[in-house]
Amino acid sequence: MAEFNDHVLAEAGDRGEKLLVDDLVLLIERHDGGTGPGVAVDRVEAYAEKLAAQDAPVKPEKVGPAIEERRIDSYRWAADATTSGTWFGSGTLYDVGDGRVSVLPAYWHDELAGETDLTRYLELIAADLDDSREFDSGGPDTGVPETLLVNAASVLSDLRWREARARLADLREEGVVAESADQHPNARVHLDDE
Repeated sequence: MAEFNDHVLAEAGDRGEKLLVDDLVLLIERHDGGTGPGVAVDRVEAYAEKLAAQDAPVKPEKVGPAIEERRIDSYRWAADATTSGTWFGSGTLYDVGDGRVSVLPAYWHDELAGETDLTRYLELIAADLDDSREFDSGGPDTGVPETLLVNAASVLSDLRWREARARLADLREEGVVAESADQHPNARVHLDDE
């Protein structure tokens, strides 16, 4: 019998009917990613079955088709990855090989795995985009939406989500990074020299 992460089950269960498949993938990546980039599709399906067995409003038979509908084969961030607008900011799942999917492109996994320096994330993510206004979240300014930055760090490194947010706050205080002036709840973050 497979072991399940209690935090994933609790948070996914709390989302109720608002839980989307990419949200579930993100939770598993963040708290139960295992080895290698992304999460095995059958692992996501196993979590869906476990959630349904716990009376969560999840339909396990729809998880596989939902993954296939959102899966793209793109090594780098895809402009069409910004059109869904879930709580993470994208409905896209990237095929990262070996039957695994991720909310982040394989390029970011290759370049940032284990990285804890958030300035490195900002540099790479900004360089991977033609125009940071491609994101459909984070307000009208340029830069990387804060949620994307923090989630990427919590998936790709051993930083917990709260630790990544605290490091980002420290970088703001030190004047290394700045954010949009529009006070958007998911503000765009950029290096302060921009």
